[in-house]
Amino acid sequence: MDLDISAPLAESLLAAAHAHPVVVLDVSGVTFADSAFLNLLLRPIP
Repeated sequence: MDLDISAPLAESLLAAAHAHPVVVLDVSGVTFADSAFLNLLLRPIP
């Protein structure tokens, strides 16, 4: 998970958050995540 995946993931998470009251993101298979990914997870939902 890095800067290249942040925009598409952000769009998908935003769509899921607007469609469902709870969204669970399973990242158990992720072996690398940089600060862009962490920033994405910590952003408030607009």
